Amino acid sequence: FTEHQQKFVDIYSRYCNNHSSALAEYTILNQHMVYTIFFESCRLLKDMESIPLDGYLLKPVQRICQYQLQLKELLKYTSPSHPDYAKVKEAECIMSSVASTVNERKRRTENINKPALWQSSI
Repeated sequence: FTEHQQKFVDIYSRYCNNHSSALAEYTILNQHMVYTIFFESCRLLKDMESIPLDGYLLKPVQRICQYQLQLKELLKYTSPSHPDYAKVKEAECIMSSVASTVNERKRRTENINKPALWQSSI
């Protein structure tokens, strides 16, 4: 976590900012039987769980918060005298910062896109 903080921010920010449009595109494609069959065939070929593709698209968004919560929980059960306590604490702080930064970037992107969407609807 500590070595890759900026990569987490960049990758997750980009993913979260594009998540809505990817989901909208998936919804449009899934209305056509050929794509529905294609998505289901891919799932079956890879022996994946019976979760629709949009469920998989949501997983990275959920992971941002899960990493932070899991580290917070680990920290709760790690003794301050443990040799890894400082590293776990640092990782928890970093993931908290990553989550905040990703949320802020997402909010800014949405605010930038709102006027454009409004103009295109007129």
